[in-house]
Amino acid sequence: MTIERQRRSGNLGLVSAAISMLAWALLTGCSDGSSAGAATSTSGAHAGGGGSTGSGSGEGGAGADHPFDDPGTCSDGERNQREDDVDCGGPCEPCVFWQRVAPSGAVSLFLTRQGTLLGSNEYDWLTRLERLDGAWQRVLADGENATVKPLANGSSGEIYGAGEGLVRSDDDGLTWQVINPEFSPGFLKVIDDALYAGLGNDLYRSTDAGLSWELVAGGFGGGDLVRLEVNADGIWFLMSYKLVMRSLDRGATWFEVAYTEGDTAAGLVELSDGVVLVGRGATPPLSSADRGDSWQHGEAVDVSARVLAANSTDLLFSGGTGVDMSEDGGLTWTERGDGELFGFRSMVMLPDDRLVVLDNNDQVFVSRPTTFWGKHERRGEPLPASCTDGAQGPGEQGADCGGSCPACPTWRRLAEANLTNVQWVAATPDGTLFFDDQERRYRSTDAGASWAPLELDGQPLPFISTVIQMGDGTMLATSGVGLYRSSDRGGSWSVVDATLNVGAIALHPDGRLYSSRQGFSSDGGVSWEPVSDESRDITGVVFTDDGDLYAHGSRSLVRSLDGGRTFEPLDGLPLDNDENYVKLAAAPNGHLFLGSYKGIFRSIDRGVSFTEVTDAAWNVLVDSKGNVFAFGEGISMSRDDGDTWESRLLGVNAAPRAVALADDRIYLNTALGHYLSTTTTAW
Repeated sequence: MTIERQRRSGNLGLVSAAISMLAWALLTGCSDGSSAGAATSTSGAHAGGGGSTGSGSGEGGAGADHPFDDPGTCSDGERNQREDDVDCGGPCEPCVFWQRVAPSGAVSLFLTRQGTLLGSNEYDWLTRLERLDGAWQRVLADGENATVKPLANGSSGEIYGAGEGLVRSDDDGLTWQVINPEFSPGFLKVIDDALYAGLGNDLYRSTDAGLSWELVAGGFGGGDLVRLEVNADGIWFLMSYKLVMRSLDRGATWFEVAYTEGDTAAGLVELSDGVVLVGRGATPPLSSADRGDSWQHGEAVDVSARVLAANSTDLLFSGGTGVDMSEDGGLTWTERGDGELFGFRSMVMLPDDRLVVLDNNDQVFVSRPTTFWGKHERRGEPLPASCTDGAQGPGEQGADCGGSCPACPTWRRLAEANLTNVQWVAATPDGTLFFDDQERRYRSTDAGASWAPLELDGQPLPFISTVIQMGDGTMLATSGVGLYRSSDRGGSWSVVDATLNVGAIALHPDGRLYSSRQGFSSDGGVSWEPVSDESRDITGVVFTDDGDLYAHGSRSLVRSLDGGRTFEPLDGLPLDNDENYVKLAAAPNGHLFLGSYKGIFRSIDRGVSFTEVTDAAWNVLVDSKGNVFAFGEGISMSRDDGDTWESRLLGVNAAPRAVALADDRIYLNTALGHYLSTTTTAW
């Protein structure tokens, strides 16, 4: 089942299941004793479960009158052995789940619109199977074996593939013609009568059936492009070996939305509830329930997902080392190979909900209708606008779902934005967000729904690395030299002093602005009261609630207990001289947390001594309730002052590159995009 599969209504799904059941029941019988006569009279029918081979040929009953056994209706009153709506009683081992058909000699399978199976060896020849109880035939072209790999079904029944260049068949794969000898794509996809192709890491389009091509987009990362799919909402997903890209404008612009953790992005399906799943080689599939904004993966680490397929009732099948089945949209999996399959090469779902699998021993198996194998339990329904237990659960924002509410989203992916070279992100208490991509500075005043560039007199605002919001709402920005002001949430900016050496800045608890180079200012940086002429290489400043000042450079840490008039060095850190300090944060209880490239360290004695609390991160933030957040290859949270930690991952393998905290919400950038958390105090 491909992603453009039309969503079926519940009634259609029930009708389909009923038809499949009726067809199954008309074939033969079960063999646990209650209907033994029908079952034992069928020679060569037990390729699955019992493991018998076919009569004479040893090909699992290829060509037999009844290719499957009917589980029948049994009478012991108990259901077992994966039966659905019928009871075979006892262990029912002989009940058939897989039927072996003739070997294909292929390494991959392709299903045509007419229901014919094509088996491709990719380099030597092509085989063709019109009926599952028939025999494979070699496909010839001009008296020679056809070197063809079928890649796409056309809208009028034609088939496109790669062979000696771009090839095409108009007779369901019997004969092939070369239509463009200079173009050998890695994949093909037909969308609205246009033909799309991946060649290396470039995407091309043809509007004349492959005779000529134009470049749509190029230079994608993550290796060669391997697949293009369109979901029911018209969103395009493009996969390379390591990345998933998304386009909301029919391929005009693309943005990376998921890593596949170094594995091949091999397949993509969409379930009827809109959940999109991406296969990624030897690891469980990624899934997204929000059109690709965020991604999760199941806990079954031994599940491989080189290919995915789904039936009409949303049972999901994954092929890797064998065949696994999921009834909950990929969250949990059970093995469905029944010990007959030797590894895995390819898999297709037939229109009647039977599954065809090609294993590593060149054996082709077709399953019983997969609608018998389980009943799909849908993921959690959309959250209500408001709940009624009166207590806000973890991860909820603006509504109360009660309890632990595991379905409530913790992270929300923001609007697409330029992510090439993000240098920093910032968030102010009024909810304004900022980021810099080396070329320009951008801001959002609608929680990331849209972004606008920052300008100064019609030109891009100079590079800034810090944004401070004063008590009256005024914003001040600096990169250490130069100070700029905005009175409209960053919509327009004016120069306070373009050459002023500001250094690091922070707000004192009494509302004054502090500069490590200039002292204190009560008028937004127009005038300054010097408090010390001591020269310090300071890159970060933080005040505790009682006014103690702590500052750090790349390899130095100092404190002032008299409002910045005098400083003393703090040397109680167990770090080498070449370790860089990244971030200093103060908790409401006065404890300090220092992030370095060696780990996160905590001080409970006003900076006199530090102890390591985690070595898996280098950046740190603390919210208003003292929850500590550590950022490294992932995101961790501590509710007990750094003693223990729990993961707060985005659900994808994307390390935070820049982070900020304001109003107890975390704003961060990863290689996959910008994210904004719910209120951290509700986690």
